[in-house]
Amino acid sequence: MGWDFQKARWGYYELLVRKLRVHNVGEKWVYSLSWNTETAITTVGRGSEQYDDVYDAREAAVLHLANILPKPQSQRLLSEQAELVWEPWFQPR
Repeated sequence: MGWDFQKARWGYYELLVRKLRVHNVGEKWVYSLSWNTETAITTVGRGSEQYDDVYDAREAAVLHLANILPKPQSQRLLSEQAELVWEPWFQPR
């Protein structure tokens, strides 16, 4: 995929990954997690690592969210992670 900004939705949570262009290093991927309702969007987590591959960033986002959810929801997320639909979410000019 050639998208620089991708998201997947699971319940009220959005998993967001984006490409960074790091000086003298190249392109890296980072992620953040948001709680998204009709009235507000709240960031609930952000990764501190930078990933070479988008799939590694996606996996880290899923594991981060699973780590902060109650155990039954966490197990459901992990069992459904292959069914997450990743799509473009923002393309700056």
